[in-house]
Amino acid sequence: SYRAVTATTTTSVTVSATTAFAGSTVSITPSATVALTAGVDATVSVVVTAAGGSVTKTYRLTIYRLPSMWH
Repeated sequence: SYRAVTATTTTSVTVSATTAFAGSTVSITPSATVALTAGVDATVSVVVTAAGGSVTKTYRLTIYRLPSMWH
């Protein structure tokens, strides 16, 4: 899993991913653009599926927006 911390002024982030191998696919949940609330973790799952669909790997990204007292 991965963690990112954003400034209090950041209200959303866009998550994107690319695969290293042809035929693999990527799915991002909840969506590519994530709304952020100050002081609250937002979790994004990135699922990579290998060509053929038999192998998947899930990456979890937790994004934390600093509360306004850190501004």
